[in-house]
Amino acid sequence: MRMRRLQIMLVACVIATLSGCGWLYESEADSGSDLSGQELYVEEFEAENEQGETVTNEDLEGTYWMASMVFTRCPSVCNTMTPNMSSLQAELEEREADIQFVSFTVDPSFDTPERLHEYGEAYHADFETWDFLTGYSDEWISDFAEASFQSVVQEDPEANDIIHATSFFLVNEKGQVVHTFDGMDTDTEGYAGDVEAIVED
Repeated sequence: MRMRRLQIMLVACVIATLSGCGWLYESEADSGSDLSGQELYVEEFEAENEQGETVTNEDLEGTYWMASMVFTRCPSVCNTMTPNMSSLQAELEEREADIQFVSFTVDPSFDTPERLHEYGEAYHADFETWDFLTGYSDEWISDFAEASFQSVVQEDPEANDIIHATSFFLVNEKGQVVHTFDGMDTDTEGYAGDVEAIVED
């Protein structure tokens, strides 16, 4: 488990150095923020995961889950965020924390379940507790991200990229977004304890 985490962190560090447009990715809910007093709730959703299974917000009721925005042909920040999420998943599994992970693609017209499965495998995702979601429209994910996470999803044709939040959003068992963490921070072991403390509180 520790070897997996070290390998993922090494890859993330290298790619982060090569990715120069992270400043474009913004969220009104800044990374590292306690949002428990803001009454920000995730909107209802129905999507398809990397296994071709239907996943809804109701499936996540009663448990904490960590959300992120990614896409498989992302040329920049996703290449740091996804290995960071994988490392965080491994760390929290080692701590036996009761938490799920959900990554919403911001490129649903391209990201099929099959592509998302290959993408997750490439980053050693444990699909038992991590869903990669698609099966909705570009317009829907843009509206959903804004309503649920106060974040922007917007195409950047000049960079052949899609602007989206780089935060990880911690959602409680009632569907409320209670905290954000910096998805670009490769020191996932450092803030895994903070996540665990919130989840186990």
